[in-house]
Amino acid sequence: LDYEQVVRQGVNGASFALIALDSGGYETPDSLRRQYLQYLLDAQLPDGGWALAGGSADPDVTAMAVQALAPYCGRDDACAQAAAAALDCLATLEEAGSFRTAESYAQAIIALCAMGTAPEQSLVDGLLSYQLSDGSFCHLSGGNADLMATEQGLCALAALARLESGRTSLYDM
Repeated sequence: LDYEQVVRQGVNGASFALIALDSGGYETPDSLRRQYLQYLLDAQLPDGGWALAGGSADPDVTAMAVQALAPYCGRDDACAQAAAAALDCLATLEEAGSFRTAESYAQAIIALCAMGTAPEQSLVDGLLSYQLSDGSFCHLSGGNADLMATEQGLCALAALARLESGRTSLYDM
């Protein structure tokens, strides 16, 4: 609930604050949610994406921002436009080969599912290319099992299964 402290973490802080606040329908002032939304809208890059730093969109950060915006897209035109531009940016980044980690694929899948859109098979195949024989995921192609990559990979698969079965999105608790 401490806006200033949260946004010191940048786009990730604002994104995950909104995801957390919206995950259980927690009572908070609408003005706080609006501040986080405005922070994200103001931080969007001209190419439609977001970055932790610099002027080039990062697939992970862009996808996380879309996840945060998704619940607002049906009732806020600015959020809907920002999310649509971000999804276009993610498609461009994937096509350009900018998805270089399991987490990039996972976050993009979660974002699309949060928007109610089934991901292209190329995204799913991209994520699964990082899965190891024991079911875990590696961070980089050819790497060893990685806890964060595995956690995010499983979240992406859960988000996809929830979308396909008509259930609420991953963070709707």
